[in-house]
Amino acid sequence: MYYTFRLFIFLLILVSCNTSSHRKTDWEDQNLHGQVKSIIVTQYKVYDSIKNDDGTPYMDQERLSVSSFNNKGFLTEFTDSISNKQKSRSVYSYLKDNIVEIVSYRVGRRTSKNTLKYNDKGEVIDEEMLVYVLVNEKDSSYIKERSYKLVNKYDKRGNKIRKEELSSEVEGLVKGFTEFKYDEKGDIIEIVSDYEEYEMKRKFKSNDKRDVLSLKLYDLEDNLMSEYLITNYVYDKNHNWISRKIEVRDKNNNYKETQIEKRIISYYK
Repeated sequence: MYYTFRLFIFLLILVSCNTSSHRKTDWEDQNLHGQVKSIIVTQYKVYDSIKNDDGTPYMDQERLSVSSFNNKGFLTEFTDSISNKQKSRSVYSYLKDNIVEIVSYRVGRRTSKNTLKYNDKGEVIDEEMLVYVLVNEKDSSYIKERSYKLVNKYDKRGNKIRKEELSSEVEGLVKGFTEFKYDEKGDIIEIVSDYEEYEMKRKFKSNDKRDVLSLKLYDLEDNLMSEYLITNYVYDKNHNWISRKIEVRDKNNNYKETQIEKRIISYYK
């Protein structure tokens, strides 16, 4: 139900721990330096047992995502594709009265519309998600709409500490939530999500550049599920990373695979 929205949040968090204490710009939220126009992220899986002609390991492209920003530093579009097939797309519209509208699509079909209203401090004071449910798999035109109210809570520093999904049927009933914890610098160090179809705890460590060094995934009973160790950062002249290595390990700390992520960043100036 929330595939596109949650996938987007997950990808942004993997980019930077500095995700969203309150509304500044997406450049700041994603720890980007300079006037970034677009970012193309390509993720490869590394096959150490298969060698190229020059002796380097063979790499197979698994995922490609594209983020586009306006010249004020806000996202205008995000697309994510797996195996060269577009999987999801989100389009951002900035309306009057501090209202942002995010329309998401999967495989060309509209799946949701998220409407957020911000106050002058950059905090979300009203949020509603409209989900378009495909009732008949054989007829893509037969769609049912479901509306969900979301409540965001902040601490005294303006950090978002909790997002709640309220029931559309029972007033005041919290159907699910996400909680955020921060370090003294304001970087996210832990996210707990508890929804009927999605339960997970994520813990982060970052370097002095505020880039992620490790991400550990747990169930809600604190059992480790998997771990991502992120190393070999390479930066461009604006101090934005353009390449990194991700080592994936299972719950028993056994090696699973290696991924390489590369970014092509274009700038307005």
